[in-house]
Amino acid sequence: MMAASSVYKHLRLITFDATNTLITVARDTGAQYAEVAALYGVRGATEVRDDPAKVAQLSAAFRPAFNRLDAEQPNYGLQNGSNPVQWWSSLVARTFEDVGFDFSSEEEAKKIRATAAHLWKVYSRGSAWKLKDGAKDLLTDLRAARPSVELAVLSNSDDRLEVILAELGISHLFQYRFISAQMGAEKPSPEIFAAVFSRAHISRPRTEYLHVGDSLEKDYRPALAAGGNAILVSKKLLKQLKVEEAGIDSEHVVGELTELRKLLLPPT
Repeated sequence: MMAASSVYKHLRLITFDATNTLITVARDTGAQYAEVAALYGVRGATEVRDDPAKVAQLSAAFRPAFNRLDAEQPNYGLQNGSNPVQWWSSLVARTFEDVGFDFSSEEEAKKIRATAAHLWKVYSRGSAWKLKDGAKDLLTDLRAARPSVELAVLSNSDDRLEVILAELGISHLFQYRFISAQMGAEKPSPEIFAAVFSRAHISRPRTEYLHVGDSLEKDYRPALAAGGNAILVSKKLLKQLKVEEAGIDSEHVVGELTELRKLLLPPT
């Protein structure tokens, strides 16, 4: 990992992915889902809630279900007449179905819809989330030490992110909040990066722009393809020693946000 680098000295804009880069859920997803489903009487939910192994299975089912639905209905299905509330309701049902739940009866379907509506509200508030270690300090110090560099969030998210960032105490640190559901495009599409450059008046992304995120396919590679710079925050990738194998410059990968201080802040 290189020390403070001249590569980034001419930056005018740094965008950060939100989920799993700046913020993460405050509680295990499976535990939260099972607790709310049990509250609404979903058949089998109490047994899952009370069994750590089954909670772990539910948590593990979330990401594959998310990825499938995102592939079928990108950006919350907005181009097909859907909306984030409906999209997340479908995801909640699929996550449970993938561990054996059955919502074919109207009674159970009604219960899972109520569960999804409740979870939508839970994850609408900052209390359901927490900042990643070092996130607020990094953003605060960047604003203070490099006032000519604008900061932004660039996230595949819905409108709830605005409230979440505010309640976690970091919203004021960003000049822009680029949220896919508001922009009509999502990462990794070139369109969302083009919109970012237009809004922030970035004409030379190779020297003026940096994106920081945790996804190889939705953050790192598309930011480079758009002509900018990228840093991947991925302890998992580093741990698996697959950096070079994935075609990534090892100097572009950090395990924690705190490691960005050496790259982006002047020495003290």
